[in-house]
Amino acid sequence: MRKYLYILLFCICSVSGFAQKKNNKTFNAEGDNAIYTKEWGLGLRFHTNGYSAFFEHVWIRDIKRRKLIQANFFIYSDFRERKIETIYNTDPKSFKYYYGKVNNFYALTLLYGNRRVIANKSETSGVKLSLSYMGGISLGFLKPYYLRFVEQDAFGFQFTDEGYTEENREAFLNDNPTTSKVFGAGSFGKGFNKIQFLPGLQAKVGLNFDFARKSNLVTSLEVGTQIDVFYKKVKTYITRNNKPYILNIYLSMQIGKRN
Repeated sequence: MRKYLYILLFCICSVSGFAQKKNNKTFNAEGDNAIYTKEWGLGLRFHTNGYSAFFEHVWIRDIKRRKLIQANFFIYSDFRERKIETIYNTDPKSFKYYYGKVNNFYALTLLYGNRRVIANKSETSGVKLSLSYMGGISLGFLKPYYLRFVEQDAFGFQFTDEGYTEENREAFLNDNPTTSKVFGAGSFGKGFNKIQFLPGLQAKVGLNFDFARKSNLVTSLEVGTQIDVFYKKVKTYITRNNKPYILNIYLSMQIGKRN
């Protein structure tokens, strides 16, 4: 009799342990005992060198662990850049231009990683604190930056949009409004046929603060750092020591939903 009792107790404990293990790996109970397995979100991220928009999809493994993928579109902007105003600033077609700039830089990234919950919140208030760490591929785009130059001849003023070359280097670097022939920034539509591709890698780590009042919603801020490494220098300015990597500190804002 005792033998069968031990066998019964062993079976009960085994089934209970298996159920708990399965539940921890698959589901997450938050707020009113609701069960969630996935979440998605859209967000904006402000970097020390630019800004980006992103989409995020998350698989909830258990109350502490998440797996996630993230797609980002990044626009690079050097925090040291300065704009020049020309003597033609009264003309509505004349726009300020970036001094020494030769290329605009953009990047598409696809990342995969983890998010670990450090501190959970109560069902109705508080902030959930998590650690996110991700890595993936980055595809950079260098698009030539154009300036609009003006020349006066017998027929009046003639305008041409030019990208940077060694021949017009002095004209690109002349920041004296009285001698410069720059009318203003060139058309953004120029240069798409001369885009250079820079494949690379990205790694990112951040602290995520989710303060949504409802358990089925995502409302979060994240602060962290990321690095993009490319196979050659990201040449954006003549006047800068261009490097093959971009290091950023960022702050992101995100909204989304769990289901």
